[in-house]
Amino acid sequence: MSDTWLGIDTSTSYLCLALWSPEGGLLAESVERVDRRHAVRFVATLEGVLERAGRSRRELTAIAAGGGPGSYTGLRVGGAAAKGLASALGVPLAGVDTLAAMAFRGLDEGEEGVVAIDARRGNAYLGRYRRHGDEVFTLEAPHKAPLLETRSRHRGIRFLLDVPPDPGYVARQANSGVPYRPLYL
Repeated sequence: MSDTWLGIDTSTSYLCLALWSPEGGLLAESVERVDRRHAVRFVATLEGVLERAGRSRRELTAIAAGGGPGSYTGLRVGGAAAKGLASALGVPLAGVDTLAAMAFRGLDEGEEGVVAIDARRGNAYLGRYRRHGDEVFTLEAPHKAPLLETRSRHRGIRFLLDVPPDPGYVARQANSGVPYRPLYL
């Protein structure tokens, strides 16, 4: 059986899970808007993704989790689930920039854009990225800033607000060796 990598992102209002294999590509994924019900939906959604891929938890060989920025509670749910699974299975855990996973979903090949998550009270968590092939390059690191000021400062380039992270992108990073560290802004 080939390697099976799990990608998890719960730092936005979406619960995003995917299974990916270096040999077979994307095996199964789920992107569901759950608002603040990540913990309630996580296990059933994971079981559904595993079932659609014809895999079991024991077959997971690496895990990656979106480390934000984003919702404090969402980050805690995804981080705890990822750490618990990785520890129980004895597999590596990698961290992924959630905004980069959103950029992968929302930007076209060669496109540059600002990716943002509503941080409430007129603010946003944001960064600037360029997508090239299967990679996303960070041009401006994640930070917190006023949303309206950010939109006016970046006129002329694509602006993505609250798009779901791409869980397949997250899963592909599972063997990257980048440590999982949640980013609380």
